[in-house]
Amino acid sequence: MGWDPVTIVQLTVLALVVGAVLVHAWLRSQADQRELDRVWKLAAERLGGKLTRTGGSWLQPVSRALTAAAGSVSVRVDHYAVSQGNSSSHFTRAVAMSPGPPELWLRVAPFTFLTRVETMLISVDVPTGDRRFDEAFLVKSNDPHAARLWLDEKMRGVISTNGGSFELKEGRVELVVPGLLRSSRSLTDLVTAAACFSDRRSAVVRAWTQFARRLDGQVHRCRGGWARVRGSADGLTVTLETSWAKGDKPFAGSTHTGLSVSGPLRHLVPFALAKQEGQYHGDLPRQRESGPLDGYLFWTVDPQRVTEQLDDELVARIQSFEASLVRVEAQRIVVAWPGICVEADRLERALDLALCLARSGRTGPYR
Repeated sequence: MGWDPVTIVQLTVLALVVGAVLVHAWLRSQADQRELDRVWKLAAERLGGKLTRTGGSWLQPVSRALTAAAGSVSVRVDHYAVSQGNSSSHFTRAVAMSPGPPELWLRVAPFTFLTRVETMLISVDVPTGDRRFDEAFLVKSNDPHAARLWLDEKMRGVISTNGGSFELKEGRVELVVPGLLRSSRSLTDLVTAAACFSDRRSAVVRAWTQFARRLDGQVHRCRGGWARVRGSADGLTVTLETSWAKGDKPFAGSTHTGLSVSGPLRHLVPFALAKQEGQYHGDLPRQRESGPLDGYLFWTVDPQRVTEQLDDELVARIQSFEASLVRVEAQRIVVAWPGICVEADRLERALDLALCLARSGRTGPYR
């Protein structure tokens, strides 16, 4: 049976129309890809970086990766698609390594219906103290103290401007924003944001610099950690550091700030005061009777002499400071408390407490 001439004409017209539509779509897609190449290349040039392009065939979609440095931080930006049935959602991602503590995990994401339900059912949100930011973003972390320091005013502004989700895990930063970015300005802002998020130790360094000058010392950034100050006061070596405690160490599983003074302290009777059982690990025996301070567990070999060392003024200083651990050894005194301290007044009070403890044994019947 032959084809009807009208049917042949209709099929021919249909084929031509379909072909024209496909060609137009292909040409438009090619023009769109060339524009994206231009934008990403421009961003790479502005950042002094490098653009790598792969794919472009029917079987292999185009993939772009931009590598650039923002300050001392190397950032890689790429894009990917997630299939959702008959459609796909595109995302742009920036990745950088963080020189901060690898144990810290922190995730910031815009609030959605699901995250709001999760927050209502499970108290997982870490408040930053910024009401507008806390209403717009969900913050999750294994260390709330570090999370609040990481998300200072500058970083909160960066996150609010860029949107998307930020995650720090095992020393790696990943920033994901919805859509395939199509402007060089957005790409450069993304690189800057990832670099900024990768290392927030600058807040600690700034706060500790003035304290270091008071001790004629210096602040040192710790690789894979926070920072450390070494100086001197009253003839004793002073060390200040914030670190993540591992294993069975005091404050295990969180960051803490510790100030210590070292030197000839043999006139002191060794002792330890701690808020919780696991915050002291040493050889001193635990005293079951009430110690010199209410609310503190007490370790020593000579409780009577320690009670005489700790006069009313020292007891009041420890209580008002709310130290979590006070440890006196033959050559070192440690005052420690949870969190990351950037308050100048609290640092001065910790130093004053440690120095007062160092002088305490030089008075009274056991000097």
